[in-house]
Amino acid sequence: MYTSSTERMKKIHIWMGFSQKTEEEYNEYFNQDNGVSLFYKDLNIDEEYDEDFIGIIPVFDEAVGVENILKNEIPVDEEEVHKALEECSKLNIKTVNAVFYLTDANVVINKPYKENYNGLKYTGE
Repeated sequence: MYTSSTERMKKIHIWMGFSQKTEEEYNEYFNQDNGVSLFYKDLNIDEEYDEDFIGIIPVFDEAVGVENILKNEIPVDEEEVHKALEECSKLNIKTVNAVFYLTDANVVINKPYKENYNGLKYTGE
């Protein structure tokens, strides 16, 4: 069934944490040049992702507060920021140096979640 781009972008999946990888190693996780990326393999999806729906923020040189990220780097509705902050608090995430997100409501991430996605934790939808 076809879902319009606008409908697909109504939900956002967010991953946050600290990456110890180089920028090149970090970005390789999303590489689709040779087929399905390691990212989608971690999600148990056997197809390529649509690059229009993913936000891969470059690794920060220093730790950044989660609230700052949610309000300034990720397209989260202002009214939803508190929910995302609650999830981060549950996961003991206060500062991060790496973030990526997927704005694709067609993607379902099954529980239990993996503990590590390119060094980051899935904070939820």
